[in-house]
Amino acid sequence: MYTTVKGVNNRQAYYSKIEYQERVRVEGRFANANDAGILVHQKELTVDEILLHVETRGPAIVLIDAALLTCDLCKHNKLRAEFRRAFGGAYRGHYVVVVGRGGDKILYRNPALDPRLCATSPARLHAAHRAPGTDFDVILIFRNYR
Repeated sequence: MYTTVKGVNNRQAYYSKIEYQERVRVEGRFANANDAGILVHQKELTVDEILLHVETRGPAIVLIDAALLTCDLCKHNKLRAEFRRAFGGAYRGHYVVVVGRGGDKILYRNPALDPRLCATSPARLHAAHRAPGTDFDVILIFRNYR
């Protein structure tokens, strides 16, 4: 796992509203990650680094701001994203699974939608992934994990 903040990011207003038990749960997960075999690297991955992993090793679970990511195939979220870009809005954290590249598009699956493949530009994924609140969280999945 890659993140810029191990635990709860106190600089984000969103996190000031979470309950104490939730904060303890999140902090505990990070504290016990190594014992569970999960390596947590405090580093931001670029979109190119994520794609290199996806193309050579396996999918990547990427935290994004849901209001900023649109699918070029099904147009999911297009109008909402345009309003958000124009007028701003609250952070809506959501995970998507990046599974490949098709031409100049990044292919991903959105667990909130029917099982279908979505596509977006690298720039759009980059913007949604770098939005305040994501802490640049990425979980890399390895096909050959043993």
